[in-house]
Amino acid sequence: EIHIGAMVTLRELETNEQLNHFTQGAIKESVRHIIGVQFRNLATIGGSIYGRFGFSDVLTLFMALDCEVELYPTGRVSIKEFANMKFTKDILTKVIIKKVPTNVVYLSQRNISTDFPVLTCAVSNINQHYTCIIGARPLHAVAINGDSYFETGITEENIQNFTKCVLSELKLGSNSRASREYRQKIAKVLIKRAFLQLKEDVYGN
Repeated sequence: EIHIGAMVTLRELETNEQLNHFTQGAIKESVRHIIGVQFRNLATIGGSIYGRFGFSDVLTLFMALDCEVELYPTGRVSIKEFANMKFTKDILTKVIIKKVPTNVVYLSQRNISTDFPVLTCAVSNINQHYTCIIGARPLHAVAINGDSYFETGITEENIQNFTKCVLSELKLGSNSRASREYRQKIAKVLIKRAFLQLKEDVYGN
């Protein structure tokens, strides 16, 4: 396991060679647009995840990594479960990544490079289990299991069928950054790009 203390800064995540090698650079990609280096030197992973903000790049990525959070006094909880929990007085002490065969891709769409994201998308293949996380809907990130769609591998047809299912069930909203209709179009593009990049990372073609 990789244990990341709650006070680790986003900049430390961004520059950590071990984490970026393990995630094929996805951790760096998920934080590099967050305001600026000065801010990332102060903002922590604990604050980014505990708030479960709809716009959180960090929450989207770590949900795709299927990690756990350690809460005091509750103990270890799946981050996917944590994302849907009601707010409590628990203290988040660390994030725990399982060291298992992992491939993950993170993408986001922004109106300008340092703004909050219009939509975030992370896809992962962990022990041959496929997961897609969509965040900044503008609600908090949600996980969609893709195992049944990619049993025969990542193909254009499988991506199209999976995306159609996601868009038919995914709740998207409008805010000052984008409309629901725009987010639907962006989601379709990001999901396809992410899975094609995941295919290249896993199979090399």
